[in-house]
Formats: sequence, C-alpha cells, structure tokens
Amino acid sequence: MNIVIPNSTDNPEAAVKFALFVTNPANQLAFSKQANTLPSTTTTLADPYFQATDDAPALDRARAISATQLDRAEVLVPPLPEIKQLQRILYTQLQAVMLDQATIEEALNTAEAEWNALSQIP
Repeated sequence: MNIVIPNSTDNPEAAVKFALFVTNPANQLAFSKQANTLPSTTTTLADPYFQATDDAPALDRARAISATQLDRAEVLVPPLPEIKQLQRILYTQLQAVMLDQATIEEALNTAEAEWNALSQIP
C-alpha cells in the first residue's frame, strides 16, 4: 500500500498531514487490527499485538510469525519488462468478475488471451 502526494496537489500541507496521520504508529496499529494487516512502522511492529506465546490462538501465532519475518521480506513481483501490462490485464479481469460482468473462467480466458497476444509482440 502506498500513499502518494502528487506534485500538482492544491493542498500539499493537508496531504502531508493526512499521510503522517495514516502512517503514525498509533493509527498503524489501529488499522492493522481492523484490517488484519502488518504495519509499515517498526514502532508499531514492536507492539505486543504482533507477538504471541506458544499457547496463544493460531491466528495470534501466525500474526507474530509474519511480523518477525518482515525484516527479510522481498517484493515477489517477477522482473518482467511487461509487468505493468500484465497487472493491468489481471486487474481489469478481476474487476470484471467482482462487478459480475464476467465469470472467473471467462476472466481467466480473457486474461490469458490478452497476455498471449501481448507477449507475442516483437
């Protein structure tokens, strides 16, 4: 997840305040608890919510394991020159399924056809 402030914004000060609000440790903790995500701040990661004992419920242990692995995390996006086009194809088809404009099978078939057509362009 990213927060971006375009150069062309009419309210750069308000945008920065909002970004700082969203990314401060207390709000990161609240968001992580609500959305079941890992935080983007190391301060928040140190909160007991991201730690668990061996006898804790499975979900709490899983969260703690995930949190301890963040320092070794890597972006798992394949280094393809056409990755942006592939993402556009997949996101468009995912949106079609979510809007009931296509079945999962139809979306997969369309994505496959579009990707195959794109990957054959010299």
